Amino acid sequence: MNGNIYIVNYEILDGIPASVIKGVQQYTAAPICLLYCNEQNHMIPIAIQLKQIPGEDNPIFLPSDAELDWLLAKMWVRSCDFQHFELVSHLLKTHLIAETFSLATLRQLPSVHPIHKLLAPHVKYTMHINTVARAKLIGFPTAFNTRKDLCKFLTMIIFTCSAQHAALNNAQYDWGAWVPNSPCSMRKPPPTAKGIVTMEHIMESLPSLHQSCLQMAILWILIRKPWEMRKLGDYNEKYFTEEKVKTIIGKFQDELKQIAYPVCNERDEKLLLRYEYLHPWNVENSITI
Repeated sequence: MNGNIYIVNYEILDGIPASVIKGVQQYTAAPICLLYCNEQNHMIPIAIQLKQIPGEDNPIFLPSDAELDWLLAKMWVRSCDFQHFELVSHLLKTHLIAETFSLATLRQLPSVHPIHKLLAPHVKYTMHINTVARAKLIGFPTAFNTRKDLCKFLTMIIFTCSAQHAALNNAQYDWGAWVPNSPCSMRKPPPTAKGIVTMEHIMESLPSLHQSCLQMAILWILIRKPWEMRKLGDYNEKYFTEEKVKTIIGKFQDELKQIAYPVCNERDEKLLLRYEYLHPWNVENSITI
């Protein structure tokens, strides 16, 4: 029998100091959320603890609690999920990892090297967009024992710089523009007891009008297609001149077209909400935003 109870633990956020925005102290949490997958295949929260260590000042919020208590607890989880998404899933696992590939490609491989030709379209502009967000880098493995290992690693690089980033980046505005669904920050500490939350308290906890507008504007910018967008498989620079390789690239482009039209369109027609973030025409070759 398949399990239908899931747990999401934001332990990684525990102890991270909160910032001060325009003179107003912000607050963080490290919640644990219990989820239930119902018969409609919808994942719904059924219990939320906002801090890691149980205690009298750290109640477990339930759907049966007062409506506003449960609403604020869910907002706290969504706010922490926003922080984790932007810092770990998005920044670290796509932007910063892609930056290491970009550095290694440009520094270690001559422009005539086949791997340089393969990766160049997929690391274009990545260094530029990451300049203001530079952090600890993760480098290449020390060695590859087989050609299969090398192919697998190069596939991972291309996937991270294209499809993986598209899946994370392209959905940000749709799910984060309604600020209460993904608050970028919280202006009051997590509640320590039940039955005390008011709508005024919720509004004072959510980001200010300025922060909310800034969040919406940033997410809008992040999903805009750049004027020089290079879709996945669009190799205008023609790094490879060998006929055999050009044939392989052509086959890859044909496969993308097959995915884009019959497969994606047939699937989306059955969905209540169309999932277009990974349509080939929405996936860039490299991380440019």
